[in-house]
Formats: sequence, C-alpha cells, structure tokens
Amino acid sequence: MTTLSDSSDASSLFDRHAAHVELILTALRIRAFEQQLLELFSQGQIRGTVHTCLGQELLACCITSRMTPDDWVFGTHRGHGYFLSLTGDYEGLAREILGKEGGVSKGIGGSQHLHRPQLLTNGIQGGLVPIATGAATTLAEGIAIAVVGDGTLGQGVLYESLNIAVLQEAPVLLVVEDNEMAQTTPQVQNVAGSIAERFTAFGWRYFGAQDDPLSLLLDTVDSAFTHVRETRSPAVLHVKTRRLGPHSKGDDNRPKAYLEELQRSDYLNQQLEASSELSRAYQRLSAEIEEMFSSILTEEPARDIPRFSHARDIVSSRPPLNIVDPASSLKIRQQITSSLDNALKSDHRTLFIGEDIEHLPTGMEDGYRGAFGVSDDLSLRHPGRVRNFPISEQGITGFAIGRALLGNPTIAEIMFGDFTTLTIDQLRQQASKMVGIYGQAINLPFLLRTPMGGRRGYGPTHSQSYEGLFLGIPNTVVFAVSPFGVSESLVGNLLALGLPTIMIENKDLYPLSPRQEISPLYEISKPSNSMQPFRVHPRSRRADATLITYGFSAELALRALNALARRSEIFVDLFVYEILSPLDTDEVVHSLLQTRKLAIVEEGIPEMGLAASVIASLSNQIEQPTFSVTAVGARGDIGASDFAESSSLINEDRILEEVTRLVKGRLT
Repeated sequence: MTTLSDSSDASSLFDRHAAHVELILTALRIRAFEQQLLELFSQGQIRGTVHTCLGQELLACCITSRMTPDDWVFGTHRGHGYFLSLTGDYEGLAREILGKEGGVSKGIGGSQHLHRPQLLTNGIQGGLVPIATGAATTLAEGIAIAVVGDGTLGQGVLYESLNIAVLQEAPVLLVVEDNEMAQTTPQVQNVAGSIAERFTAFGWRYFGAQDDPLSLLLDTVDSAFTHVRETRSPAVLHVKTRRLGPHSKGDDNRPKAYLEELQRSDYLNQQLEASSELSRAYQRLSAEIEEMFSSILTEEPARDIPRFSHARDIVSSRPPLNIVDPASSLKIRQQITSSLDNALKSDHRTLFIGEDIEHLPTGMEDGYRGAFGVSDDLSLRHPGRVRNFPISEQGITGFAIGRALLGNPTIAEIMFGDFTTLTIDQLRQQASKMVGIYGQAINLPFLLRTPMGGRRGYGPTHSQSYEGLFLGIPNTVVFAVSPFGVSESLVGNLLALGLPTIMIENKDLYPLSPRQEISPLYEISKPSNSMQPFRVHPRSRRADATLITYGFSAELALRALNALARRSEIFVDLFVYEILSPLDTDEVVHSLLQTRKLAIVEEGIPEMGLAASVIASLSNQIEQPTFSVTAVGARGDIGASDFAESSSLINEDRILEEVTRLVKGRLT
C-alpha cells in the first residue's frame, strides 16, 4: 500500500489548502477504510457490530497531528479515526475487526478495544475519562486527551472527573465530539442546559469550534492544546461535527432529507466536489483499502482467547506475599499503616488517595486520620503523596487506574466496603479487562483497599461484607487480611503483582493483636507460596471435618476450636485464606478426601461469596464429588439495631452449631 506522501498530486492540490493536504488525505483514507467496513458488514463478513467515524475523521486527524510522543489519547467505541491517524496501522485494525491473526488486540477486543503506545480505547461511555485524568497527572511533559461524544454528557463519572481534574491540576484535554445524536436519540432529549456551562462551572477552560473550515478548526485545536500544555490545567474542546453513518451498522432512523443535507454540508465531500485531483486521490485510496481488505479476508482466523488465567499464573509464581514478623507488637490496624508507609517509602512514585485520609487539612486542629485511623499521619510523613479526594468512588478508582496504567503504583482507599459497589464499573470494565481484552497483559500496579463488615451498629449501608462482588471478576486479586496479621512488605508486594488488586480489611480485626497462639490441641502450617492458605490442624488426631474461612470469620473459627473439642470432641482441619481470588483449593482437596465433610464460614452471603467459589473449584478437581457441605454466613443485610445486626451476622455459636450438625450427620 502506498503512503500518503506517495500521492503524486498531493503537493498540487488547490493552493488554499496546500498546508493541510496530508491531513485531508489521511482523513480520506480513514473514510475509505470505514466505508469498506460497512460494505463488508452488509456482506456478512464482519460479525457483531462496528462503529465507524464517518463524518468525524478530520477532527481525529487534527487532534493526533498535534500530539507529541509524550501525549496519550483515550478514545471511545468510535475510535478508529484516532487509532489510524496516530498509528497508521490500517492492516492491524482490519485484521482485528475481521478476527484475523495479527489483529491489534489479537481478535479479542474487536472494533472498540484498541491499545498501542499512547492510545487506549474502550466501549464504555465515559469510563476512560477518570483514567485519562489520573494518567495526565503523571505526564511530566505530555498531556492526556480524553474523547467523548455528546451522549456521554449524561454520565456521572464524567462530572466526578471534571471536579477531580481541577483539584489535582491534571493536564487533560477533553474532546467532545458533538454530533447531536446519542445512538438514535437526539440531543434535545438527552442534554439539559448549556454544554459550555457544564465545564466552566468546574473551572475548566472552554474552547468551542465547528468541524469546518479546516483552518478555523485547527486554530481552535491549537489554542486548546497550547492552554493545557502551558498551564498544566484541564480544558474542553467542544466540536460541533457530523455523524454521516449509522450509530453502529444499520441503526440509523434519522430522516432521509436530513442525512442528505449532512452529506452535502460535509467538509470532505465539499472538497472532493471542488477538486478533481483530490477526487482522483480518494479513488486511489479507496482502491488500496479495498485491495487490502480482500487480501486480509483470505488469511487465517485469530485463535487467541481472553487471558483468564493470567492472574493465577502471576500470583502462583510468587513466594508468600505476607510473612508477618512474630516479634511485632503492633495491632493489625497499625500493621496496615506500617505496610502503607513502607510502600510509600520504597517507591517515590507511589500515591495513596481516598476520602478524609490526610492528617491535618489546613485550618483544622486535629487530623482525622481516615475513617478507621489507618492513614494515621502518613500524609505528614509523605507530603503530597497521601491526598484527600472528593466523595467520588468511581472517580477515585478510575484516577488510580489511570496512574497505574502508566506504571505508577497507586493505592485507593474506599472509606466503607459498602461504597465499593460504586467502583465496579471501573474495576470490571476497565482494570480487569486491561489484562485480557487488548491481546496483551498491561502491567497495572493498582491496589484498592477498604474496610468491610459489621458489629459496630453502623446500619445497612455501612456494615455489609461485599467480597463476593469481586470474586467473579477475572484477573483481579482479592486479598483478605487475616487474624495472623499484616507484614510490612504486604502492600508493596501486592502492588508489585501488576494486577488490579482489592485488599479487604474487616473492621473487627483492626484492634486485635496478630494471632501468635492458638489452641494447644492444634498447630499452624504457614503458606509456602503466595496462594496457599494458613492451615490449622489437630496435633495428635485425624480431623473430623474440613473448614474454610477468611478475615474476621477466621478469628471466630479459631475461637471455636477449643469449644468444639470440649463439647463435642470434634476436630477440624481449618484453612484460613488470604488470597480469595484467584483461589487455590489443592490443599483443601487432600483434606476433604479424608474428612468428606466441608464447612465454609464467611462474613458475606454464602450464595454469592467464597462458598460459591470454593464449591465451583472443588467440582473441577474432585471426580464425582461425594461429601457433605454446609455454608455459614450472613443472613441477609446487616441491620442497625443490636438485634437486627447480631441476628444477621455469623458468630462463634453459629459456627459451633453448624459444624456439629455437619459432623454428627444432622444436616437438614
């Protein structure tokens, strides 16, 4: 395929646009590519869907032409124009969309999910804006460009990001491609008030433009880029543009007359009409693109699948992540603080963000030290690297992911585990998929930590245990602090995994000293690798049942050991997990083949938590499994009154009762 500079008449195109010839030819090549996609889709050669940028090609070319090697662009589901104008990899994108070997994302990501140095696209509306904001703050010379459509103006995470970007002085340029349609719904039904005032209200600099004429568009683009580069502060470039094609394939319900007017008023179409030289150049570009697609269609299909085992491969290759100093006199809360401190000391790039975690905000007499005191005085020890953020859980999470995406270890605290429901979009649609859907594993030193659990009377929205929400997220590590404590190196070790990681801290463990002693009838076997659980097993007799647990429920189970032996002469093989996902049940299998009785004890609801994960894992390991099982966990939501809370939560007596029923064969 010829390059743009090979066009013999490129330099002779009408003089008034001589300086812009390459931009116009690039936009036309992209248009030929997109037109061919729609043609192939109509022939059944492309499966699923495809979102073309027909009518918006020139804007993408203008943006990428002003990028330096230090800049990043974060695109949308309609991101072909940015990818092609930045990389020139037409064949790679064609192979990706056609599901052929050699595709940009190995055929996994498809049209919407593309990754190259300086570029990332994702199909979730607005999802990359907080990520671009976080990434921008790590670019010493460059800026981050986040692209959205006008339909994205209804997304809450966008406004969280607008606020955070100003507060964190992020050099981010938000490009709003305003084609007045959100899929098939006109803007008048979706956007209230002034678009400009939405941004200026947050203190963003606003630049407005039409997508033609090219000279005026470039002037505004240059002004926006210059502002962000020189002031290192955010700006929005709001461009009125045209979507000539359907939303994705054939879903265009706009009136025929309106579509015809769009075609007539399109800048590239007008230039083609005005210049025979340009028209001939476009015909050659179209023929090249058609020939390229015809050749690629004959190639072998891609055989890659998403990398669901990547996290397991990484974690299982590591030595134990959490070796606690037995001489430590610190409480578990203090140990977590010490581990955070060590991570901040070990790498100057590490940032710790959250709500109310700075020790002494200006004008306050006493520092808050975080909701449970875990952040303590870390902001004094590491000035500027322990920062208060607004109440914006999704924005906090996305910001942290964006920093980590560019190699900067980032810790995000969510004040209560109940609030992690607001982070799921960023964790599932962004962080976890960065490992798999782009055909390569992106290193992501990102840790989200949060306190879980009840027993404090905080009521239904501050007391639940939601670990189960995270156990079904592929390529995400879930670590639960155990009664055996936290090592100084734990937080750093979790960040070093380069995987999205969630650290669960049950509130009731905070005031406890790490477990050094257990029942004299039992002994502890510590993990020999990172995925193995602690094993607490009888010293002198065979176990009657296998018990799996984690977190504060493990503390309750440890307390129950003596009572089980004394009251019922029952002994258990107790496994205390810290890594809940990816889950390793190899040792449990060996125990269960002996006891044939399994109890799973957890703080959350068993049907959607650890119990479900354990049973699924064991069913794949034990042929024709025959064993009795009981799951002990929360009975619905945790209430505020003492009775409502205690009747829902697990306790030592419930563990004793259920394990006794299991062993004595009285399960109903």
